[in-house]
Amino acid sequence: MNEDNDYLCPVRAKDYRQRKKVLTQSFVLCFLIKFIDLQVSLFAFALSGHYLLLNLFYSALHHTDAFRLSAFFVK
Repeated sequence: MNEDNDYLCPVRAKDYRQRKKVLTQSFVLCFLIKFIDLQVSLFAFALSGHYLLLNLFYSALHHTDAFRLSAFFVK
């Protein structure tokens, strides 16, 4: 349906524009959901990697006297 025939059947043209708008909105929404899901997955992966590095760093520091001394002053 093209816009030139709107005067012949305005109800169908309006319905077509409404369906086109809904399809466009649903496509954009689906794209945003997939994009956000990807970002959350990447963030969780990076966070887990940082957590592992932080855990290794913490365990390495835990066996040093400097860490025990700093932990003593924090308490």
